[in-house]
Amino acid sequence: MRSTRTKFFALVIGMLAFVGQARAVTYEITAPCSSEAASKGSYDMPTAPMSIGQVTLLILADESIPYIGSARGFNSILQTPVGERAVEIISDSETRTYGWCYEVNGRVPDELASQYLLRGPEHIRWFYGVATSKDGAWVSFCEPTTRATPRRSCR
Repeated sequence: MRSTRTKFFALVIGMLAFVGQARAVTYEITAPCSSEAASKGSYDMPTAPMSIGQVTLLILADESIPYIGSARGFNSILQTPVGERAVEIISDSETRTYGWCYEVNGRVPDELASQYLLRGPEHIRWFYGVATSKDGAWVSFCEPTTRATPRRSCR
């Protein structure tokens, strides 16, 4: 009887641990213009599903990381430039616009951060990216700045 009870409690504890892990996400916020993480860890979502924007707001608050933005997206994390300071004119026909992009499990989704729902377990990575416009058309989007180092933003 005693070993059956012990097995039962071990099973219940194991199931609870699995349920807790299913709602956890790991995260990484890369340093601007770098491939190194400025912050990383794991976060247990209080409810599931939650948007990546909601979870990121909680992580930024918990980590005391400065930001400008909302659950829809972030204009600045770690005091990166915003507005005109985040735009680089390369030529009369080419500009680069810098900002924060996210990926989930190595893929950059098409949704706003407030639209992409996390269920756990997933890996979130925020990185400083660039979108390039040539001749009035966008030719790239969310390219990591480690590939196209900004002249002003990374000094």
